[in-house]
Amino acid sequence: MRSTSAWLLLLGLGTFMIAACSGGETVSTLIPTPAPTAAPAPALTVPAASPTLQPTPISTPPSAGDARPLGKVETISDHRCGGPFGDRCLDVIVTCPGISDAAVTLRVTGTGIGGTAVLTTASNGTSTYRPTDESVEGYENVVGMTDALLADGYRLVELIWRQPGVWDGRGGSITLACRPATAIRWVYDNFYEGALYLAQGTSGGSAQIAFSLAYYGVDDILGLANLASGPPPCPISTDGRLNIRDNIDCLVGGQLWGESTEPMLFGNPKLHYPNTAVRFFIGELEPTEEIIKSANAYYDRISSEKSMLVVPNTGHAMNKTAEGAAALLASIREAESR
Repeated sequence: MRSTSAWLLLLGLGTFMIAACSGGETVSTLIPTPAPTAAPAPALTVPAASPTLQPTPISTPPSAGDARPLGKVETISDHRCGGPFGDRCLDVIVTCPGISDAAVTLRVTGTGIGGTAVLTTASNGTSTYRPTDESVEGYENVVGMTDALLADGYRLVELIWRQPGVWDGRGGSITLACRPATAIRWVYDNFYEGALYLAQGTSGGSAQIAFSLAYYGVDDILGLANLASGPPPCPISTDGRLNIRDNIDCLVGGQLWGESTEPMLFGNPKLHYPNTAVRFFIGELEPTEEIIKSANAYYDRISSEKSMLVVPNTGHAMNKTAEGAAALLASIREAESR
């Protein structure tokens, strides 16, 4: 049984305060000193935790929720896709009940002897997690973090959804989340070789993981969920605006997106994960109030091990800043040691 720890993010007049507890004892920091890596990678500076700490007991009774049925995966092709590590790419089709099929490329890198990490990306999930273009903003920070994980022996599996993306279809967010949940389970069944199994994503990518935990039972296989800059309550956006009204109702999207009528916490979610540590990361410069509200709402209702960290000098793109990349990496290394 994991010890319970919590870091509480409070939003008020632009001021954040972090609180934590672990079995009733105050904890001084979430992030340990990173272990040395076997291969060189760009230096990452781990942000210091706030010195202001207060106990925050978990009092919410566990919510069992109703695990929805997963879909099926069919492999279309399996080939090398380049990259400095000889990356392997599998093109697969995910079929889920009641919605259209979705195509996704699984970009697989690394040995897996140290663990397996599923990496999901923002918005509709169609970009790569590890950029191939050095001109991309934050390239050195994302590459530094993923290189460090590869040096630690991890197998990285990026979910790269093909257009129009993971959240497209005539279903709400909860229904469409069958796609990432099915992929997370399939990766576990086909690529996991032991040690830590985790999922990590930013914004809409964190929604892929959070919805999978809350509605599709992947907490029985995930040891760690790193949720950065989210999850948004309705991961589909229209014209750059959040698809949410009064933090309760998802708005109907445009023709590209179809309908989204299932907010994060309004479908009898499971909120107790005895096998999974759920870590939230919010940038101190996060520009979207609804993201902060949604992350806090989900955090508050989880009744198992959880933490929330406000990351300095970071806006919405958590994995692209030096502080954000370092915090995510340190969370994984801390989970390894438990």
